[in-house]
Amino acid sequence: MHLKVMDNSNDSKKAEPRVNEKKCSWASYMTNSPTVIVLIGLPARGKTYISKKLTRYLNWIGVPTKGVYRREAVQSYKSYDFFRHDNEEAMKIRKQCAIVALQDVKSYLNEEGGQIAVFDATNTTRERRNLILNFAKENAYKVFFVESLCDDPEVIAANILDVKVSSPDYPERDRESVMEDFLKRIECYKVTYQPLDPDDHDKDLSFIQVINVGQRFLVNRVQDYIQSKIVYYLMNIHVQKHSIYLCRHGESQHNLQGCIGGDSELSSRGKEFSKALRGFLETQKIPDLKVWTSQLRRTIQTAEELGVPYEQWKILNEIDAGICEEMTYEKIKETYPDEYSLRDQDKYHYRYPGGESYQDLVQRLEPVIMELERQGNVLVICHQAVMRCLLAYFLDKSAGCKVDMFDLKVEAVNTHRNRPLGSSRQEVPPTLLRRNSFTPLSSQDQIKRPRLFSVGNPPRLASVPALSTTQFPEAQESEELSESQTPGVHLQFSLNMALVWYNVLMLVFAHFVEKKCNALGDIENGHYNRNGQSFGDKATAVCNEGYVLRGERVRMCTEKGWNGTDPICEVSKIICSAPAVANRLIKPGERTQYAPQDTVSIVCSEGFELIGLPDVACGPDGQWQGLPECRFKVITCSDPTVAHGRITPGSGVYKHKDTVDVVCNDGFDLSGPAKVTCGPDGQWQALPECHPKKISVITCSDPTVAHGRITPGSGVYKHKDTVGVVCNDGFDLSGPAKVTCGPDGQWQALPECRPKKISGKCGPAPSHPHAFPRDPMRKEYPSGARLRYKCSVGYVRTGGSSSVQCLKGRWTKLQLQCGSMPDDF
Repeated sequence: MHLKVMDNSNDSKKAEPRVNEKKCSWASYMTNSPTVIVLIGLPARGKTYISKKLTRYLNWIGVPTKGVYRREAVQSYKSYDFFRHDNEEAMKIRKQCAIVALQDVKSYLNEEGGQIAVFDATNTTRERRNLILNFAKENAYKVFFVESLCDDPEVIAANILDVKVSSPDYPERDRESVMEDFLKRIECYKVTYQPLDPDDHDKDLSFIQVINVGQRFLVNRVQDYIQSKIVYYLMNIHVQKHSIYLCRHGESQHNLQGCIGGDSELSSRGKEFSKALRGFLETQKIPDLKVWTSQLRRTIQTAEELGVPYEQWKILNEIDAGICEEMTYEKIKETYPDEYSLRDQDKYHYRYPGGESYQDLVQRLEPVIMELERQGNVLVICHQAVMRCLLAYFLDKSAGCKVDMFDLKVEAVNTHRNRPLGSSRQEVPPTLLRRNSFTPLSSQDQIKRPRLFSVGNPPRLASVPALSTTQFPEAQESEELSESQTPGVHLQFSLNMALVWYNVLMLVFAHFVEKKCNALGDIENGHYNRNGQSFGDKATAVCNEGYVLRGERVRMCTEKGWNGTDPICEVSKIICSAPAVANRLIKPGERTQYAPQDTVSIVCSEGFELIGLPDVACGPDGQWQGLPECRFKVITCSDPTVAHGRITPGSGVYKHKDTVDVVCNDGFDLSGPAKVTCGPDGQWQALPECHPKKISVITCSDPTVAHGRITPGSGVYKHKDTVGVVCNDGFDLSGPAKVTCGPDGQWQALPECRPKKISGKCGPAPSHPHAFPRDPMRKEYPSGARLRYKCSVGYVRTGGSSSVQCLKGRWTKLQLQCGSMPDDF
């Protein structure tokens, strides 16, 4: 089988400007300033784990990132002595390693189009961190530190066993000696380890401290959007072993028709797929498994067969094809030839008119990734484009990566839709190339600056484990399924672990083989009406006049031959059994047999709507006449109306369980919930009201700050009034210099005046309106320093001492008096 992970090979659309289309994606708001992420921490604290996670996440959201800068220059490792702080030769080698790695960082950020470099090393001393900071300052890079702190001995021991024992630093060594050496190495680092100090020395740095593998965090001075994304991600990953199962929904009606998007139901083969999935889960006995689906019927119906609770996620819905929803690719090419060509040119950035691009989909799926990182065992039943994006994350593929085919070497359901004949990538006019939603991080300039994972420099794919549990022969290397399956194939259900990587399992359940059924002989007192004898064809039993059918009227050609058994045509006794309408509500005590002309009213179960007339009658042939259907009901609500308020967002039509926010106009207060939900009856549940605001005067009295004073001080202040806080001599302000009168009549975030820290040194010399120091001026003077002053030109000394002295960090009072020079002087 060939699995397309993220190819650039299908369809596109019109080239005219679109009305109300988003012109840029979320990534456009990032600053295009190169950043160096610096890991800090003792060995066995999970730094490399964090580094790899961050690199994968940032590349996935479209930020070119590289993170393999550590110990490249160390050729061999002999023992913990290499890490002793008094081993001068080793210290020189380690410093040279850091310098070489930083030069690689510079090359990546300046010449290869990189945006972020992750420097994964211990970096435990301020000297090493200052080296990195100076390097970043010289090259105008931003720096963000990630320090992993851990004092939990169980976590440290587990990390040593899981990771360090298999480290390349310890080839062919027994576990006991490895543990002993590595623990000594940690002790070597502890001698010189200087953790980040958020209260004093490092208070101006940007960093996050991850404490005990995510139990607590400390965040300091986040500079920009990228750094906030890093903090958000690190605070959401949980270190625990778990399995993630990615499964596409069963075959849908639209799959059969070659249509994209839409909300169709499962086909008969799709329903059998669901049963096979249930059988697999029952044999696996996965503990505490959660099941997630989208809000589209084909995933819901796949999950329904499992017989377990499941959660519906709207953000797992298939990519929105906009105006091309429920169209075939042939129809798209015929109706929107320019759009078809555009999509073929750049599938990742192309956005359907009124729909989404893969780039938009990645943004939409980001909360799913966060939840998958911190959940236990999860089965995600989703769609083709959604699965591609999720796999791109777990397989460490950067945004927009081009991987045309991924050979799993198993036979599987092929839902690939053929490119219409005559289509070619060379058909794209040059003028259409600008119709992509590029971000500043993936600009046209990158064509000249090859990036990591670019064309010509593909990422190394993780090796696929051997599939020892397959239930059918594996395809030969020379064999592959054609992209357009011929008629007369059928689904033979078996389970294969088609891809296992980083605890991610994608399920492939179906096997295509040719199948034809034997000819059906006619039945006694009746015959079959057939439409063929290939897989999927049907044969309908018809009894002769005067006879009634007992058994299955319709039989289908399946993988095992015709399903069911031959029915019997009996002499008519004119009896109808209970009406067979799927998803109808069966009333308690309902009859099982009816005579001709008896009628029954059909009522559908909750969530389904009646298609046809509700009342049906038992016919003279023992069959119900005009049976209706109970189809899945799509519940919608229109925009709710709230007097003196507005709805956000306002799309006009909402599905069951959709929510919107209600915001009151100026001068009105909300009475009721701020979020309302579209109910199962198509009505909004518990709509709030907007009432006129009650006017009241909020006042604050003069705030009190010990060792400080207020400017200006009027005694009474209104809501939103501000005052300044000034500390008395000898005290420094801790907190905001301005405070605001709050809506509750209290001052918000009052600062404190704390005693000044006396360092012994004095600042610049005191000023005098008519005199100046005789000695050269300096910014700082040592304790005990003495300065002499001289009156300015036109003035003469009239009294007072002409010198001051620095004592305990403060200058003595300048008492020199200078008067105007007399005219006759």
